[in-house]
Amino acid sequence: MEYNREAIRKLVTEALTLDGLKDLVFDYFEDVYEDFTQGQTTSQQIRILLQYAYKHRKVNCLLEKIKEKNPKVFNEFESSIRNQSPDKISSSNNLFNIPNIDISEFTGHQDDLEYLESVLLSSQGEKRYRILAIYGLAGTGKSTLAYYFATKYQNEFPDGVISVEVGSDKSLTAIAREFARRFGENMDLNEDLEDDQDAATLMRDLFADRQVLLIFDNAMKDSIEKLLPTTDNKFAAIITTRDRYIANCFHSQQPIELFPLPEEECLQFLENMI
Repeated sequence: MEYNREAIRKLVTEALTLDGLKDLVFDYFEDVYEDFTQGQTTSQQIRILLQYAYKHRKVNCLLEKIKEKNPKVFNEFESSIRNQSPDKISSSNNLFNIPNIDISEFTGHQDDLEYLESVLLSSQGEKRYRILAIYGLAGTGKSTLAYYFATKYQNEFPDGVISVEVGSDKSLTAIAREFARRFGENMDLNEDLEDDQDAATLMRDLFADRQVLLIFDNAMKDSIEKLLPTTDNKFAAIITTRDRYIANCFHSQQPIELFPLPEEECLQFLENMI
């Protein structure tokens, strides 16, 4: 049976004491032990261990050693996963957490919508790893376009669609926590995310191996690039911003620039509103 990274993180937390974690790493993952430093929290050390295990294909080995250390907790964990109801699994896989919009009134930007589809979806409708930015003046429909796409194609992202308003006053740690909260991650709000690297690690642990669409709405600083999981991941991301420079900072496909609707499309929009 395969488990996602977050499930294994919870298992490690429940099955091992602090000393048990260090003993396991010292005995079986010497390279990881060398990365443990004084002052790191337990959660930080667990993330380091999981990052190593996934990178070096040692996940099965890790699970075996956890089972040896604490078979009772491991068996309870495995049983709870196996007995999870189909309804609960389906609910988890269909997470949709964005502002409500009435897509029946969406009009205009058809070329932009088709470009979004070509970048984020294959011709068969299967999601690919992509990042795309949408930029333009206030009121040009950046967020609406992103939400419309997300609503129309939510079934193509079986692990969920999540939008967070990132703004200018939110730190990377605050943004990462908000994505985690909306994803349903019951992380301790007092858990240390000391710097941007911790925030990036949390985002990678949660989303790198999932078929999700993440929407970073109203980005006003280019540092959010640090929160985007890198190469060979399953996730997709849309960034909306008013800033042309920020839109071009993500080393992705050519960003979409939105302009005010032409008169004909404005009239169509008003007709839809009546």
